[in-house]
Amino acid sequence: ITGREQPSSRVQRREQRLHARIEQLQQDVDEIDAFLDELDDSQLRQIIHCHYILGYNWVKTANEVGGGNSEDAVKKRVYRYFARTSA
Repeated sequence: ITGREQPSSRVQRREQRLHARIEQLQQDVDEIDAFLDELDDSQLRQIIHCHYILGYNWVKTANEVGGGNSEDAVKKRVYRYFARTSA
């Protein structure tokens, strides 16, 4: 094919980008796991895991955590934690 890239070259480049992305995502997961492991508060760890890792909305997170926690309660707990640690 003149003036055009061979299809196999495009596939190889896409595979390389995909593998690089997978590697980056694995590093991100490892960092998140390390962060969660450092949290002493198991309930806060569960809230963060449900909301940010599993992608639950705040209502589902509160239901998963249980203990009579409301959507606002779990949300405020996380926001307060991040406000304290980022200050």
